[in-house]
Amino acid sequence: MKIATLLVVALLPLMSSIVRLDAAHPQLSFLLPAWLARFGATAIVALLLGVALVEVAKRTPLAPTYRAGVVFGCAALLGSVLGFDPLPGIVAGVAFISVPLWGNALLRIAASEPGAWRPYLVVLLWSGIATCAIALVAVAARTPPELYAFAHGRAIGVFENPNELALYALAIAAAGIGAALGDRRLRALGIAALCVATVTLAATGSRAGEAAYAIGAIVMLASLRPRRSVVWLTLLVAVVGIGLAFGLDRRHNPAENDSRLAAWRAGVRTVATFPLTGTGVGAYYRTYPFLRPPDAPGPSDPIAFDPHDFYLSVAAETGLLGLGTMLLAALTFARDVRSALVSAAQPARRIAAALLAGLVAVACHMVFNGFALCIPIWAVLGALAVAVPRSGYGRVP
Repeated sequence: MKIATLLVVALLPLMSSIVRLDAAHPQLSFLLPAWLARFGATAIVALLLGVALVEVAKRTPLAPTYRAGVVFGCAALLGSVLGFDPLPGIVAGVAFISVPLWGNALLRIAASEPGAWRPYLVVLLWSGIATCAIALVAVAARTPPELYAFAHGRAIGVFENPNELALYALAIAAAGIGAALGDRRLRALGIAALCVATVTLAATGSRAGEAAYAIGAIVMLASLRPRRSVVWLTLLVAVVGIGLAFGLDRRHNPAENDSRLAAWRAGVRTVATFPLTGTGVGAYYRTYPFLRPPDAPGPSDPIAFDPHDFYLSVAAETGLLGLGTMLLAALTFARDVRSALVSAAQPARRIAAALLAGLVAVACHMVFNGFALCIPIWAVLGALAVAVPRSGYGRVP
């Protein structure tokens, strides 16, 4: 079980390739060959299902957060059964149920003793460094040329577009600073991951990612209450992030601003038309041609496959029932992590604070983007944020 949960953490970037298993997905340029992407996506789905089945077979008690996550998965499954594209939607719904079961297994193992969480954090950091390095090398070498041209010179790596790489880089940066501040044995690795992830985020040119990075830095500052010099440094990072996002970064097609607004309007129309259970997971593109505003891009544009706002996507594809259960999972997690931090030692508190800042940054980033990758990222960061303080790490025996 431990090896399987570790492998999912290591292969987390390949979850982006799951969209390539859907024949309806638009044909885009990717760094990974199609056969390798499909193999990786199939492997990670199989691992998730395997861990989930073992958890169910053992009747393992679910932590409140992941119990609420399973409820969200059931809501997504129901919406898919009643939706416009049932088969791929049902597969996605089963995957959404499997992710919280995997997260529950990760939490249970990682919290079992003081150092049990460390292998998960180490694997997350090393896989993050490798994934970000691949993206940086590819963009520096302008390889493959069609991918470089498609992204206007922005880094993408193995992901679907620059914003998804920015999402992943935010998570790695949070894990890196947590390791650097909270565990002397992982300090060098944490600093390396933080630096590589920060450079990668800048290379994506993601305005939402850069602004989310600044917000995460402010949240981290508020959590740790550090010395004055650290306060000024954090505020500088925040100002630079916001400046990059809204003033200096010009690597965007100006038409993207209008198309995103049109995508949001189409998403709102979809929720208003199918308010209870939505269109079904992955079936948004089925109704987009009929509900899109007159100024919105056509049905062949990537905008047609999601409203480019994760929360609006959840409401459009799983209905208000799905959105409500997802918010319930978030509130349950907030209560669970607060309980874990009440008696946590300072090293564990620093790691958890960094991971929580990463969760907030990812949540902010998702206001302007809609990637299912954020669900497993939330699962792993959330599990570690609760597991580290509950493991007794840093406490005097």
